[in-house]
Amino acid sequence: QDRVTQRSQELDAASQALNKSEARLAMALQASELGLWDWNLETGEVYRSPRYYEVIGYAASDDTRDFGFFSRILHPDDRGRVLEIIQSHVRGETAGIDFECRVIARDGTVRWMKVRGQVSVHAADGRALRVVGTNTDITERKQFELVSSEAATVLHSLHEGVMVVSLDGTIQRVNPAFERITGYSASEVVGRSPKVLASGQHGPAFYAEMWRAIHGQGHWNGEIWNRRKNGELYPENLTITSVKGE
Repeated sequence: QDRVTQRSQELDAASQALNKSEARLAMALQASELGLWDWNLETGEVYRSPRYYEVIGYAASDDTRDFGFFSRILHPDDRGRVLEIIQSHVRGETAGIDFECRVIARDGTVRWMKVRGQVSVHAADGRALRVVGTNTDITERKQFELVSSEAATVLHSLHEGVMVVSLDGTIQRVNPAFERITGYSASEVVGRSPKVLASGQHGPAFYAEMWRAIHGQGHWNGEIWNRRKNGELYPENLTITSVKGE
C-alpha cells in the first residue's frame, strides 16, 4: 500500500512538473512571437498554436489539422521548393528545416514567414515519426528589404552624385555618378569624412550657416566649391537632406 501511495505521489509530482514546463514553454513562445507546429507523421495530424494562425492570417477554424493545410496556403512560386526542403529532412537527408517562404493569407494578402523545424522522434528503424518547429512573421523585414533594394537601384541609376553620411559624419555609400564627378572610388571614400572633398574656398561661417539650416529646417541647398581627387577645383550645386526615423 505504501509503495502504491509513493508511486501515485511520484506520478502526481511528475504531472505537475510537466504542466509547469508546458506553461513555461507557452509563455516563452508567446514572448518570442513564435508560432509552434507539431506534425505526427504516423497519423498525419498537425497541431498549430494560436500564434501560428496569427502569423499566417487564418483562424484555427480554417485548419484541417493536416499537412495539406500548410501546402495549400503556400504561395505557388514557393510550394515546390518548400515541400522538397521539408521532405528531404523527413527522409533524413538534412540536419533540420530552415527556410523563408510566402503564404497567401485568408484576405488574399501575401505574408512572409521564417520556418524552422526538426524531427523530434524516430522509430527504432530510424524512420521519422514526429516533426516539431516554429514559424515567425518576417513580412515587415521583407518589405524593408524590397524598399532598400529599390532605393539602391534608383541611387545607382541617378546621374547626380549622391553620398549617404551617417550620424557620426562618415560616408556610408556613394553612387557611380559621385565616383565619376569626384574621381574617388567608393572604396576610397567610404568610412571617411566628406571633408575629403573640401576645397578650402569656404570659411567657418559658410559651414556654420549650412549646418544651422540642416538642423533647423532639415535641408540645405546652394552652390559650393569642392576638390576632385586629382586636385582640380570645381563648382557644384549641392543639396543636403537629413533623414529622420528609425
